[in-house]
Amino acid sequence: MQVCVYLLLVLHAADGCTLDSQKEIKFITAHTGESVLLPCSCTDTHTRPEIFTWKKYNTHRNTWDVISSEREQYRNRVQLGTAHSPGNLSLLISPLIEQDGGQYRCNIKWGKYRDVSLTVKGCTLEHPRQTTIITAHTGESVLLPCSCTEIEAKPERFTWKKYNTKRNTLDVISSESEQYRNRVQLGTAHSPGNLSLLISHLTEEDGGLYRCGLKSGGVRDITLTVKGCTLEHPRQTTTISAHTGDSVLLSCSCTEIQAKPERFTWKKHNTYRNTWDVISSESEQYRNRFQLGTAHSPGNLSLLISHLTEEDGGDYECFLNERENLYIRLTLEGISTTKFTPRSDSTTRSKAPSDPSTTESSERAGTQAEDGLQTSSTKLFYYISVAVGAVVLLLLAVMGVLCWRNKVQKRGQSGLSKEQTVQKTDEETQDCSTVLYSPEQVCIQEDLTVLYASVNPKTKRKTAQKEQDDVTYCTVVHSQKTKPVHTPMDDADYTEYASINVKSN
Repeated sequence: MQVCVYLLLVLHAADGCTLDSQKEIKFITAHTGESVLLPCSCTDTHTRPEIFTWKKYNTHRNTWDVISSEREQYRNRVQLGTAHSPGNLSLLISPLIEQDGGQYRCNIKWGKYRDVSLTVKGCTLEHPRQTTIITAHTGESVLLPCSCTEIEAKPERFTWKKYNTKRNTLDVISSESEQYRNRVQLGTAHSPGNLSLLISHLTEEDGGLYRCGLKSGGVRDITLTVKGCTLEHPRQTTTISAHTGDSVLLSCSCTEIQAKPERFTWKKHNTYRNTWDVISSESEQYRNRFQLGTAHSPGNLSLLISHLTEEDGGDYECFLNERENLYIRLTLEGISTTKFTPRSDSTTRSKAPSDPSTTESSERAGTQAEDGLQTSSTKLFYYISVAVGAVVLLLLAVMGVLCWRNKVQKRGQSGLSKEQTVQKTDEETQDCSTVLYSPEQVCIQEDLTVLYASVNPKTKRKTAQKEQDDVTYCTVVHSQKTKPVHTPMDDADYTEYASINVKSN
């Protein structure tokens, strides 16, 4: 009896799962590298069939092969259903490859199944079998393009290789190799079909033939030309004159202004030790006083020195390699220079070319540069002298005008003072003359009695009495009363006048 009940429960469980969209074909399209979910579930998600399988149709053998995570093709790439939904029988495949495309069947007992047709779009390179030419400069970054026509399709495997001209082989490019360590980057995560190769900090050795290849056989070739730094006017000596306290620019640049050399140095000739010392911001002599090139022009290697001192004078060298270097002689005011001779050390510098025409043209260029500097200095001195003379004359004229105005003001004040003094004297003389005109009149203003004398200083007369001088005396009484009082004089009082004769020699 118990066995019969158990069989009935099993049959009920099997019959209880009814597939959703049974015997219908579901069409799905996906891309390589992606994940895809092949749907299959019972109408009641809490009902799980006793047995179910996923199969794929084998076109070669015309059979249905069971899908299992133990098989090589699907190992670690498939997952069946979910634990919290027993009736969810879906199949998850990740990551997809082109071989995953085909017809799948979700099958349970008693002939219940559901078919799913999966189309997997793989990577097909754009512009295959074509060669693209790219030109860049040293120090820059370059992107070697390579991508799938389906940007979401990620190939199962692809490689970048570079042609080795010495061994006549294609070497795989890897960030682990010494040449490309920390300088290469492949594609982008958000675009699986972007297989481009980014190379940073280009060197001249990076130039050559590159190949983007897929496992399926598609390839794309790229020829990269890297232009390096070649100095303008190499192996020549230029003379520059400057003054202490000023700033000076020692020019040195590549013919390709965007080409940044892998390495370059500035050196100064040490006359005491007869050596070439590297100029560095760490050295005491040049600390916080020099600047190298500019960021927006990688090929500008010029050296700027500020606040020049007498010790800065001498011979400088812009050095790239044994073939690329130039010399600059810096002359400061008051510094005597000696004839410059480049280094002849074979271990550190290749000898300068001994072509007479080259030497003669270099000397002629140096002489012309010196003449130009002397002419410019003479003109500058002339203009400064004229300007100083004009300023001095203007100052003298202003001082003269100020002195003249001051003198005129003093004269005006002196004349006014004299005029006031003369007017006051005339008033006093007039008062006295009035008194003298009426000898019998007495003025009472104060309690003091003053005796005035009027003396005629003339010593010569046109009359017969030319040797006699007249003297007249007058008595004046001053009172503090408001009104003058005329005091009649007594008949007994009288005034006696004396006549004094003054003889003049």
